[in-house]
Amino acid sequence: MLFVGCCYLCPVFILGTVFL
Repeated sequence: MLFVGCCYLCPVFILGTVFL
């Protein structure tokens, strides 16, 4: 479950840094 959470949050964090 933790792995799934990372897979879901990691791309969002990366996209967030790109847009910022």
